[in-house]
Amino acid sequence: MYIEFYDVSETQDLTHLNGKMLSIRELYRHHMHHRPHWPEPPISIEQFETTKFHPYKFEGDGWKSWIKCFSLVTFLLCGHMPSKEEAKTIREYLRRLPNQFKRSMLDRRFALSFISYLFIGFKGHVHESFCNDANSIDALVEFTLSLCSSEKVLFSSFLCAHRDPKLDGKLNLLQSYIPAKKIRRAAALVLALVHNAHENIHGKVIFLQQGISTTATSSVFPEVTIEYLENAQMHVMIERLRYQFWHVSDIISSLHGTRASSRLITLDVLTTRIERFLKHRYGPKWQHMDFTSQAFEKDPIVEIAIHMVLPHIKRMMPFFSGTFQEAVLTRKAEIIQKNQSAAFRVGGKQLAEKVKGAIEWFMRQHSMTISAKAMYETTFFYLWGKYIGKFKNSFAIGFDREHDLFQCFAWKCGLESEKRVDELCQRVPLYARRNPSGREHGVLSDLSFRQFWR
Repeated sequence: MYIEFYDVSETQDLTHLNGKMLSIRELYRHHMHHRPHWPEPPISIEQFETTKFHPYKFEGDGWKSWIKCFSLVTFLLCGHMPSKEEAKTIREYLRRLPNQFKRSMLDRRFALSFISYLFIGFKGHVHESFCNDANSIDALVEFTLSLCSSEKVLFSSFLCAHRDPKLDGKLNLLQSYIPAKKIRRAAALVLALVHNAHENIHGKVIFLQQGISTTATSSVFPEVTIEYLENAQMHVMIERLRYQFWHVSDIISSLHGTRASSRLITLDVLTTRIERFLKHRYGPKWQHMDFTSQAFEKDPIVEIAIHMVLPHIKRMMPFFSGTFQEAVLTRKAEIIQKNQSAAFRVGGKQLAEKVKGAIEWFMRQHSMTISAKAMYETTFFYLWGKYIGKFKNSFAIGFDREHDLFQCFAWKCGLESEKRVDELCQRVPLYARRNPSGREHGVLSDLSFRQFWR
């Protein structure tokens, strides 16, 4: 059996093999040659090759043999293995896959390639309630069935602006350097899922991230933008965003797949649609409306925004409040003037105009009511779900830092505005593993693929 290999380990020692078809023996040999600093594999290649197991029937010691071989493969792919607790979750996932699917798709190759990459990248849980650090087993099953029934696919994922580590309580600003390894392994994870689902699948993987435009501050925390503004360094912030966009773009586009490609596009594609959607649905003055009034009862977007998102926005106070507007927005002319002057000295008129446009957009965003801001955040995920529903065989992967219940509700609301309830498709976005203190080797729960790229 063969795996279409993509290196998703922290060390990235085998990236020269990305996209190659490798047997487990070949992968084991490359591992032993290129990773002398790694711990010993859990079993030898000879033990692996002599261990027999059924891909989904676990009579007698069948499960012990299955998880032993599975653990070797996940170790070779990423340097980690499932804990006893995660092994139970994986077994439950296998149990919930429909029998017809198991008979037609779930062979030894699928178990050790696609399912390995799935649980390397995504933590599962069996609880009925929402978990912000894991995906429900039903969501993982739904994703598997939908992906494996598709041929031409489109994946999308959004990236936040990348910030420096927080040190000594100081405000962490935008990174001037992002480790290429961290970006590469996140993109490699998605390509690995696509290429190991089945041999007829092909398509595109699209990441979206903020670039240089008037909406430059859209994915930056307000206090970070204010820090740049107060120090007349908006041009520095724009330069950091420019570097981040092109650096990430170069790395993502350098990952080659035989049947799928990956690239980065600007977040403006969605940002402009959010504003257009809200203006069309609620009128040109939506930014100054009070969406908590009874006039908006039974509007699903408003209900999610007010009951689920508004408490999150209130934690951002004093932003979107009279205090902030009095302290900053009333100084708009002064702030623009000093930042434009600094930008002009560095990059001339063109850079000065970019700085002015970005500041004006930021000021406009922060002059809206707090309930309008909640609507903006909700609509982001509503439209993401809507576009996934609109385009056949589309999938959503979360690599950004936050994973909240409101995101799933808004996304699903958008999806169901386009899809029938009984139609086979991904019903919630899958969020990759998140562990800010992750390590190079250990159990799968030590892995992190979401945005802690520092």
